[in-house]
Amino acid sequence: MFQAGFYEKVITPPLGLGIPGYFDARFATDVVSDLYARAAVVSDGNETVAFLAIDVLTMYDEISDAIAERIHKFTGIKKENILICATHIHTGGPVFEPYETENYTDEKYVSMLTDLSADAVTLAYKRQKPMRAKYACGKMDSISFVRNYKMEGDYVMTNPAPSRPDIIGPCAEIDPELPVLVFCDEADCPRGAVISFACHQDCLVGSKDWYSTDYAGAMDKELKKEYGADFVSVFFQGTCGDINHFDVTKKHPLTKETYQWMGSLLASEIKFAIPDAAVITDETVEAKTETLTLSCRLFSEDELEEARTFLKEHKGEMIAYTEFNPETDFFRYHYAIRALKYMETASETKDVRMQVIRIGDFLMYGFPGEVFVDFGHYIKENAPTEKRMIATLAFLGYSYLPTRELFQPTVYEAQLPTCIFTPDGGHIIADKLIEMGKELIK
Repeated sequence: MFQAGFYEKVITPPLGLGIPGYFDARFATDVVSDLYARAAVVSDGNETVAFLAIDVLTMYDEISDAIAERIHKFTGIKKENILICATHIHTGGPVFEPYETENYTDEKYVSMLTDLSADAVTLAYKRQKPMRAKYACGKMDSISFVRNYKMEGDYVMTNPAPSRPDIIGPCAEIDPELPVLVFCDEADCPRGAVISFACHQDCLVGSKDWYSTDYAGAMDKELKKEYGADFVSVFFQGTCGDINHFDVTKKHPLTKETYQWMGSLLASEIKFAIPDAAVITDETVEAKTETLTLSCRLFSEDELEEARTFLKEHKGEMIAYTEFNPETDFFRYHYAIRALKYMETASETKDVRMQVIRIGDFLMYGFPGEVFVDFGHYIKENAPTEKRMIATLAFLGYSYLPTRELFQPTVYEAQLPTCIFTPDGGHIIADKLIEMGKELIK
């Protein structure tokens, strides 16, 4: 059996701090549900790996490095064996996006987040017990939707208004897989699980200024009802860069209970899948972390001057949101601010880390950034095992990674600096992750 342990730490910030994730300024006024850092530690007696999911919008190398350093100090776990990801909630604490129009950084909170998140792993490490690992993969195809659509007139729009008559169809297929790596004690009782699903966590309607763990928190609450209060679900975002809960057909209208409904459905599917989960018999634990240098895009001086001019002409105006379209004045205004901020620190290249963890014949792929769903399909199709899972927003969290075909002027996720890399960036990372997985399972 493996040695495995789980733990979760509350990381809810004080009220009044900024909530990043939108273009408008938001400051916390209430708590729907506490935020968490949730951790799992697994060992085969020789190697130890750790999984850490943190309820923030995004994660950065500097914070990840500080967390990994503290974990290593208290446990001895190799830093390259620790997977650290954001759960990408849009109702989390003040860990800011670097090019946001509002600077939400609260250094005291970042320091607290760093220590408490690391301690979640340390405490999971201290609670390791003999456990059997099992893999199951459920299916959930009714709560996630592609958000880029082919439109009449031969262009693509992100999140078009519901039931627009000029919508032709989605630009991709969702990923309905709900992979679960569950750990059971010697009495075969589930004690914790690592879970992934591909859908943005931005599902709270009418409560945008409240802290909340969104649908993954609702899912965890339901799983605790089934398996006990000490059960920990370590949730990672799948490849959901272009996937969210917004149904343009209006078959699933949004309500304030949407996130709870989604979490309940996911929990029900997980509970249904676990009894038939396949035991992982090979008790080998390994990890591989590598770094690639990717080319970045830069604004030209003409583009920067256009941004300055636009901001000068619209200084003091209240530009109303009309639709989710980068070509509207609303987005042009905010992107002009982002462009100028981005170029203050931009460089022609960036080092990007990626990670693959092996537990027997199971592979976890740690993919940096907000990743388009087609990359998830591609990795799974080329994985050397059917037992696999993808965790995005690993280390680097602040750049989208669209496919080449969707680098278009009306695609939100492809705009610079929302995506800082060239069109080959996501493809290069995906190919490298596939290669790394095949090196671990030959």
